[in-house]
This record gives sequence, structure tokens and C-alpha cells, in this order.
Amino acid sequence: TVILRVQVDRTGHPVKVEKEKSSGHSILDESALKTVKSWRFNPAKMGTLSVESSVRIPVRFELEKISR
Repeated sequence: TVILRVQVDRTGHPVKVEKEKSSGHSILDESALKTVKSWRFNPAKMGTLSVESSVRIPVRFELEKISR
């Protein structure tokens, strides 16, 4: 599991994505960062106004052994 801290702007776009906790594997960390940077979020609201906010996103990887 990688934990990311994502700063989301008023339009729902991630403007800053940082790794808060590594999975222990750089290839998985980089994959999570790249993926979340392409996401679109529902922005936080204060009443009816959209506001900037930050969220923590856990990205869990599960490896499966494929038997042949």
C-alpha cells in the first residue's frame, strides 16, 4: 500500500501529489503517483462554493501468483 497526499483545486484537479508512505517498491510508488495525477476529484464544498482541499489516498497493490 502506498499512501499519497493529494492537493485538489476548486475544479477537482490534483495540483500536487506527494508520497506520504512508500510501499517499499519504487515501481509501485511511481505507478500510484502517475495514476492519481490523472484522476479527477469532486472538489470540497463550503456551502455552495467549491474550495481547495487535500486528501490522503491509499493505493493498495495485491500481487497474485499465477500457476501454469
